Amino acid sequence: MQEEYYFSVRQKALAINLEPTIYGTFAEIGAGQEVARLFFRAGGASGTIAKTISAYDMVFSDSIYGKEDSGRYVCESRLSKMLDKEYRLLMERLKQHRSQETKYFAFANTIAALNFNKTNEGHGWIGVRFQHESNAEESEVVLHVKLLDEENIDQQQAVGIIGVNLIHACFFHANKQQEFIEKLVESVGSHRMEMDLIKVRGPAFETFDNRVLGLILLKLKMTRSVLFNNKGEIQGVGESLYKKNILLLRGSFRPLTHINVDMFKSTLELFKQCDGPDCSYPLAVITMIDLRADGEIDEQDFLSRVDLITKMNIPVLISNYHEYYQLASYLGKISKKKTGLILGVYNLEEIFAKERFAHLEGGILQALGLLDQYTESIYAYPEKREDVYVDSKGINVDVSVKDFFNYFIQNK
Repeated sequence: MQEEYYFSVRQKALAINLEPTIYGTFAEIGAGQEVARLFFRAGGASGTIAKTISAYDMVFSDSIYGKEDSGRYVCESRLSKMLDKEYRLLMERLKQHRSQETKYFAFANTIAALNFNKTNEGHGWIGVRFQHESNAEESEVVLHVKLLDEENIDQQQAVGIIGVNLIHACFFHANKQQEFIEKLVESVGSHRMEMDLIKVRGPAFETFDNRVLGLILLKLKMTRSVLFNNKGEIQGVGESLYKKNILLLRGSFRPLTHINVDMFKSTLELFKQCDGPDCSYPLAVITMIDLRADGEIDEQDFLSRVDLITKMNIPVLISNYHEYYQLASYLGKISKKKTGLILGVYNLEEIFAKERFAHLEGGILQALGLLDQYTESIYAYPEKREDVYVDSKGINVDVSVKDFFNYFIQNK
């Protein structure tokens, strides 16, 4: 870890340790052993830490927090059980014995860093439940992070930084959304960590909107995509889309039109026939380029679009991926299943416009190869041109890529 990281993180941990009203516990599973250690190293930890626990063994973990139906330990439900247990114990055992000015917190994480053979992807769930004022009702923050460092020790260090940042931001920066996120990701850039989910609740965050927090993460390039379910709630991309057959329609949806709805409805019936009626996950995709079409992003306009689409029972993905091959590759790697694309005829022509992919080392072959690998079906919605409806058979494709286009048609 670089010296400036040590300095910044140590100063934050020390500021909390020297604040006599902040007191709590740390519970860490797996590779997330760094956070409590950083508070101990900062000095004065006895003023902050009531207990630390590392339930590293699975049997011990299950005996403390209960078993997961999924059998997974690095998941949101495990984190929730950890926060429930530790915060309840903290309040039961200490509330009657400490100053009435005390603001209690329970910090927890469950982390899977790179294994010895580097055959997995590092990620984890991190959260804190706390009182922003003495005797206040509880507030809570939950994060999901992907760890991008190439060494196990570096991933552990990144978890330590984000853990200290989180506790410090909750007690000192929970008044403005932008500032809260900026302080949260301080000293750990997008090259080290991706944060694809953040959820807050409670009186400390009365002015916050989880959807806007996700948008801020996108603007800061701390994540590539943010997912909102059909209720408009932010969700983890990985857990929500894993083993789902995804049918996506990309657009600006400003506004959502009858044609957009018909594109989903008519295509979903075809897509469902492949694997049965309950296998498909329709997904409306808005890229950051679409959101910035008129300059800077208008947060209210963004919220209105998400609200309108999700009220039609369609989840929304906001993404930094602009090209279809990027979206297909990204979603295919997450879902491990098939992806279907709904396109207008104009968009289909764009996919086979080789000049769009001149920046790629493999040119259009690279883009089409990723589409072929990760996309099960492409559905072209007809377009009216000069009083004639044009479908995939009538689009304009350069002769140099005609054979590639025919390959897609012949293989359906």
